[in-house]
Amino acid sequence: MMRFFRKSGATLVEMGLLLGLIAVGIIGSVQLAGIQFNSVFNETERAIPDNCDMGKLSERTVARLNDWSGFSYSSDEWCAVTDLTIENRDKGPLPYEIGGLTQLQSLTLRRDNLTELPVSIAKLVNLQKLNVLHNPLGEFPSVVTKLPKLTHFGLTGASLTSFPTELLGMTQLTYLALSRNDLGAIPSEIDQLVNLESLWLVMSGLTSLPVSVTNLSKLTLLRFTNNPSLLSIDPAICTFGATLGPSTTGYDSFAYDPGLCPE
Repeated sequence: MMRFFRKSGATLVEMGLLLGLIAVGIIGSVQLAGIQFNSVFNETERAIPDNCDMGKLSERTVARLNDWSGFSYSSDEWCAVTDLTIENRDKGPLPYEIGGLTQLQSLTLRRDNLTELPVSIAKLVNLQKLNVLHNPLGEFPSVVTKLPKLTHFGLTGASLTSFPTELLGMTQLTYLALSRNDLGAIPSEIDQLVNLESLWLVMSGLTSLPVSVTNLSKLTLLRFTNNPSLLSIDPAICTFGATLGPSTTGYDSFAYDPGLCPE
């Protein structure tokens, strides 16, 4: 290197400046590599949280769950919970550690000011019932499509602006509630939900309801009241609704706005 400097006629000052720039570049590269490594490490660590299948939750996980939920549970108590309801909490995003509660079968999140669900929800492989009620998500939480045992899904008051077509692949669903959203048109493919028994579309901003809903042979409850933009429906839907037997929910099995079906 010194031979290069001599041949190029560089002064000692110029040589010093050049060497300094080279050193700064090397240090910067090392620091950037370190940041990238730490980022990858942190994401990997988050991707494999401790969970109840491991027998015990870490103190950090317990503390995070308690702080967000307002409960004061121990690791054993958290891992014994199969039905969990958390409501009226405004503590920011649902903690990633919720995915550690692998024994959960039912989860209700009501008025917690949630705008998203963590990807760790997909680790709740035993979850059968999920209600996310009156939380301004704005978008369909696609992570729920990864829940293999989910049959009951309520997404009421989620600020949806269209029907989430990703739902159509969740053919295991028996209960679906999308009330208090702004769905517009329900797609004709709704009949892909072949196991559906209850469908709630109250105050959901409906503009159309397809006749294919009558293909849902297991349906025992269909409610779509308070949809002023739904001006008409196919008469076959009225005929179909009249065949629905008494509901065990305490609600009328078939409910619609006045004028849509003949009295």
